[in-house]
Amino acid sequence: MNQPSTLRSLNSDLDGDIPRAGDDAEQRRLALLAWEMVEIWTIPTPRRRAFTRFSADWLRHKDWRVTVIPSRLRPEDQVRIDGAIQALGHDHWLGTAVDPRIPELTAVWKWGFAEDDMNWFHTSHTGTWVMGFTAERDFAFLGDGDGLSTLAGPTTFLRAALGDLREWWMEFEEDMRIPESERDPSAKAYFDAFIAHYEPFIARA
Repeated sequence: MNQPSTLRSLNSDLDGDIPRAGDDAEQRRLALLAWEMVEIWTIPTPRRRAFTRFSADWLRHKDWRVTVIPSRLRPEDQVRIDGAIQALGHDHWLGTAVDPRIPELTAVWKWGFAEDDMNWFHTSHTGTWVMGFTAERDFAFLGDGDGLSTLAGPTTFLRAALGDLREWWMEFEEDMRIPESERDPSAKAYFDAFIAHYEPFIARA
């Protein structure tokens, strides 16, 4: 049975099915671990929306690499990622919001490896920046609430989780090849800044 908690859930339906990752104090501790890995940034467009990304300082400190994957994964890809996380010695992973529009720490969920759990985590937080991670912070993924996730960790973990890293990155680049005439200027500014930030850390092989 889930422990009573005063930390806000962004999807109350989860409380009936997914356990919280401890009492309020423990959830706050874990949420702060997630926030330590990221930074808030904006792009110079009229709307000046705020976004979340892994900080370059954190990626350098951990010697991590990144790649971009769909938030909704094919079953075979999910099985491989779950296996890579379990190979690190984990029987669960944690999920919480890291959204610049939400001023307080929110619920931290304890997820397992049931079929479709990671997809469920993303779809239950549509429109919200979220992070999946472990207390040991030996890998993490950052979902944008709109279909994409940045998966980060040591190169050995990324290879175990995804296989051919070059193929994954090329697939992302192919999705980005929208004719200039059809691309929204705000989207172009976002992805240009996104690639520039992550360029030194992209896992291409």
